[in-house]
Amino acid sequence: MVQWFKNMRIGGKIGAGFGLIFLIAVGLVLLAIDRMNSIEDESERLDNDYVPEVRISKDLERNCLLTMYNMRGYGLSEDEQYLKEGQTHLAAVKENLASAQRLSADRENLVKLRESVDLIRIRVSEYEELVGKTITENRAVQNHRNALDAAAETYMSSAQSYIHNQYDRLKSDIAAGASAQQLFDRIQKVTLIEDLIFVGGDIRVLTFKAQALRAPALIRTGLQLFDRIEADIQQLRSLTRMEMNEDSLSDIERGAGEYRNAMQDILESRNALRELGAARDETATGVLDTAHGIAAHGMDRVVNVANRIDRLLEDAVRRMSVILVVTALVMLVLAFFITRTITRPVRRIVDFSRQFGEGDLSAPILVESGDEIGQMAEGLKRALDSVRAV
Repeated sequence: MVQWFKNMRIGGKIGAGFGLIFLIAVGLVLLAIDRMNSIEDESERLDNDYVPEVRISKDLERNCLLTMYNMRGYGLSEDEQYLKEGQTHLAAVKENLASAQRLSADRENLVKLRESVDLIRIRVSEYEELVGKTITENRAVQNHRNALDAAAETYMSSAQSYIHNQYDRLKSDIAAGASAQQLFDRIQKVTLIEDLIFVGGDIRVLTFKAQALRAPALIRTGLQLFDRIEADIQQLRSLTRMEMNEDSLSDIERGAGEYRNAMQDILESRNALRELGAARDETATGVLDTAHGIAAHGMDRVVNVANRIDRLLEDAVRRMSVILVVTALVMLVLAFFITRTITRPVRRIVDFSRQFGEGDLSAPILVESGDEIGQMAEGLKRALDSVRAV
């Protein structure tokens, strides 16, 4: 192998050296391309799979929280603005779900997302149904309030009509010199109707406070006062003789019954709203937990891919550093060897020429290569032989 290299022409030796350097450079480039391709694959997976997965799951989580907040506000306050905002964010949740479904269908690596989309969709449908029931109950509460107002108007206006009539009759009885028993009965009726008015007022106040404070116990306390109203009405019936006053008592009784029914309806609606609120929170919490799980899983995958990319880069740098060092050593050895195969024969020919010029015809030419320098040495040997023959 060494002899073969010695016999090569100088141009061939130099070309072989540069060719070897070129091959090493090509090897470095191919190695870099291989590492970069691996890094590109991981980067594409990061960009196309896991980062979009995390982004969608975080958007889903945020919109779900905003939906919960606004729907909870609507359930407690009946403010339509909360309902509007909640429905807007609920629509955004459904858009996030559609994006998640498209992404999971396109990217086979997103198994966790694909498995979770259907579960979230079911829970969102359940949440929508609960929102619809909440709207129905809130509007029912408003209807019950209207019924309360109408019943209270009937009750109070009839009671006022009755008591004004009794005041007028009392004045007449006093002016006419009515008996003590007649005056006693009249005062007793005034006392009873005043008690009806006061009890009715107490019930209204309890009803207002119960709604303002979200305290159903106050409504139950108010309902207990209707027994006192019924007792007063029965006692007044036994004392009432005029048809007009009997009609007023009937209206008072009807208003009290309607008010009691409306209070019971509000109590039932409030209980239903409380149960709906708990069910909404439970369902939305399930969506939040699932979305958070997707995001956490996606973040783990992002970290894993980033770590793999980091390891690939470190490996590429390490390999290329080793190869560059080896290449530098090879180039130094190759340069030394090529230079030696050229300069050593040249130096021997120079030594021979100097000795020949000094008249020493016995000086040998120790050049054994087959390149141009070797050919020149052979020519000098033949010339030397000719001179010796003369």
